Amino acid sequence: MKKTILPLLLLALLPAVLARAQYYRPAFEKITLENGLSVMFHRDTTLPVVSVNIAYHGGSAWDPKGRSGLATIAANMLLSALPAHAASELRRLDTTGGVSYAGLTNVDWANVACTYPAKDLEAALWIEAERMSSAADAVTPQLVTGAVQYQLQKMVKDARQALWDVQPRLYAELYPENHQYRHVSSGDTTDLKSITPADVEKFMKIFFVPANASMTIGGNFRIDQAKALVKKYFSKIPAGKRMQWKAQDKVLPPLGASSLIKQAPVDYEMLYIIFATRPIGDPDEPALKMLGHYLAGASDSPFKKALLDAYPTVLDISVTQSSQELDGTLWIVVTCTPDARLQEVHDHIMTLLRKASEKEIPELDLRMARNLSEMQFLPPLEKFYGFGGRCDVLNLANLYTGNPLTPFLTIENQANVTSFALREMLRKYCSPDHHVVMSIVAPTRTENAVTIK
Repeated sequence: MKKTILPLLLLALLPAVLARAQYYRPAFEKITLENGLSVMFHRDTTLPVVSVNIAYHGGSAWDPKGRSGLATIAANMLLSALPAHAASELRRLDTTGGVSYAGLTNVDWANVACTYPAKDLEAALWIEAERMSSAADAVTPQLVTGAVQYQLQKMVKDARQALWDVQPRLYAELYPENHQYRHVSSGDTTDLKSITPADVEKFMKIFFVPANASMTIGGNFRIDQAKALVKKYFSKIPAGKRMQWKAQDKVLPPLGASSLIKQAPVDYEMLYIIFATRPIGDPDEPALKMLGHYLAGASDSPFKKALLDAYPTVLDISVTQSSQELDGTLWIVVTCTPDARLQEVHDHIMTLLRKASEKEIPELDLRMARNLSEMQFLPPLEKFYGFGGRCDVLNLANLYTGNPLTPFLTIENQANVTSFALREMLRKYCSPDHHVVMSIVAPTRTENAVTIK
């Protein structure tokens, strides 16, 4: 049998109407219990497993002052502080194989992803309900000390890496004092050492509650059976309350323009250029997501090609829109040879951004950017379980916006992004008076760094 391979150029030329017909939306049912817990059911019979993803609106942005890292330690307790009877059942299931569980914390949420054999659906939901209702009461000084020590050791290990403090320094420059995103999720060493079991228990009882959570169940199960089990095990858990930011907290103050220099023993140079944009679910998000793919998604994109042609010292460039609950940021990251003059590279990039905002973008380039955006978004959705899978995407979108399909609608809405819209994003957000720059150079080459006064 002969195989036909469509060239990338031909893919870009496919009619927009054909692309629209191929947009994917996972099927699911959603219910909300009386205690406020949102639950999505996504059936996939390809594997004999069930996935349970639970996310809480309680990431590191909610760390109290002087207790940075508390959300991360509290999320660790969700995994390690199960009541004895639930922990015993989890160990029993784990011995039969097919059970996995892990947690993640970022600035906005704490997320637990678990996978069980399909035959153990009821046991899985009982264990996860016990985790939600009783983990805070199972916190002990020994568990908290162990979690803090693990986090401190991890930070020591990370500090051995040449670029370990890039993110903390950028966050401190991006956000003003007392902004919720100013510190990173891992926390400050001094703050971590001051965290007590009482701090952890209080945080868990405020944030890890049904009204502040979203749960998605996926895999090989009957939806009617799963609904009944969810109501049986989760409906009696006290609601708590939904934690929300005040309206004024969602406005990021103007950045101004500033530059940082990091000296590191590296055999290359790097340039970070960051612009403040808009949060997840904002009307500008489809165009902002697509903008990165237009500027640097393809090796022959006009913007990327113009930069590489002008500066052979530039090895690579990436452009990414990062959308969070309170804001968004557009990241331009450039990797260069050790002798690159980053000031010149920076100035040329700013010139290219301005020119791109003034020139009509061909439809072919728009289609290529749309296709690249879809090609990045769709592959992780091949699995329904774990972090990054369909259940995780549905769940986090529901937690952020109340609509599990928000990321899928963002992709669909890119079909309506025009040349004018992309150019408007450049004019609106990529201002030379409104960005943060970090230069990473060898200690002997600080003259190559960018300086913005």
